[in-house]
Amino acid sequence: MTRLKRFFIICSGAEPSILDDPRCLTDRTKYAAIGATVLSTAVLASLSGGYAMYKTFQSGPKAVALGLLWGVIIFNLDRYIVSSLQRQRIDPSVSPKERRKIRAREFYLALPRLALAILISFVITRPIELRLFDREITAYVEEQKSRKRLGIEDQIQREFPRITELTTANENLRQEVRKKEIVCDGLHELAMSEAAGKLEARTSGEPGKGPLFAERWENYQNCRNDLEILRREIDRRIASNQTDITADEARRDANISAAVAKVNAMDGLLMRLEGHSNLTGQNLSLTIASALIVALFVMLETAPIIVKLLSKRGAYEDICEAREYEVYMNERQKMSDIDDDTNTRTTLKRRRNSALLEAEERLRKTLIASMETIAAEELRKARREIATSLVQHWKHAEIGNFEPRFDAASSNGHKNTTTTTGIEEKFHHG
Repeated sequence: MTRLKRFFIICSGAEPSILDDPRCLTDRTKYAAIGATVLSTAVLASLSGGYAMYKTFQSGPKAVALGLLWGVIIFNLDRYIVSSLQRQRIDPSVSPKERRKIRAREFYLALPRLALAILISFVITRPIELRLFDREITAYVEEQKSRKRLGIEDQIQREFPRITELTTANENLRQEVRKKEIVCDGLHELAMSEAAGKLEARTSGEPGKGPLFAERWENYQNCRNDLEILRREIDRRIASNQTDITADEARRDANISAAVAKVNAMDGLLMRLEGHSNLTGQNLSLTIASALIVALFVMLETAPIIVKLLSKRGAYEDICEAREYEVYMNERQKMSDIDDDTNTRTTLKRRRNSALLEAEERLRKTLIASMETIAAEELRKARREIATSLVQHWKHAEIGNFEPRFDAASSNGHKNTTTTTGIEEKFHHG
């Protein structure tokens, strides 16, 4: 058996040492073909995963590393699916009805593996479809990004209503100044008409700078002063509003720039999957092409399972089953021996525990008797100590009471002696 064939057999999940048996000669080619199919699926999965990772991370080294990892995962899954599917040997004497039941049960047991294989084929196929329809999907993505940019700019504009409000307020303030200027210009023109002697509704018609002119000129001067004050106040308010406008515009522009940058970066896998879904729903040719690609990969992924289901059971399965049965019986024997040993140890342990319980009961009774004797002796000692303590307490109390009476008696005797001596002294002096 060549090295390449042995490598394909390893990829199929079969054991090469068993297939080296001359009885398994006819099974070698079958398992080598299954292994080649599993390997080819893993290679395509690696390319598909690498492209998906590149669109996600925009990094070549990461895409290569994760693509290889994805290929290894798919390879192990396919290898497990194929190796875990075993055919059952059917006795030639079994009726066709029973034969069909056995085959139906095998197919029923293989359904989860088929479902998993179909799911894997869909996962592998979608990134490859994205690469095949890259131009159409790119055009769709750019169109969607342009729409999102316009929508985001309008939304952010609405988030800063103060800019419009303050701009309108500044325009109203400027309009107020212009109105005041018009009033002042009218007063100036009226004063000049009065000086020129023009006959109008509000002039006297006499030329010269008389009292009426002075009044008109004073009104003009007052208006000019009010205008200057108003201009300074308006300029101050406009400057304050303009500062707020500038700050809001800076924040608005920063938000728009950040949002536009995010939209421009929305060229990832999710956006392309959305584009693929929309395009296949709108374009019949694209839908048919996508369905054919998916069918191809489903057929490629499920081919090893279908081959094993349709092919006859060979010597390789018989040898594997015999070895498994041998291992099973040996382990059952070991389990039986372990159960016997366990039962023996359990019986001995029960007997030992019973003896320990009896000894513990005898010891407990002995301790109880000893404790009763010790308790009686201790009680007698306690009574003697209590009586002794009571006598000592009474003794100290009596001694304490006697000492004050003795001191009082001594004190009275001393006073009587002093009084007698004083009387005697008085008698002698008299």
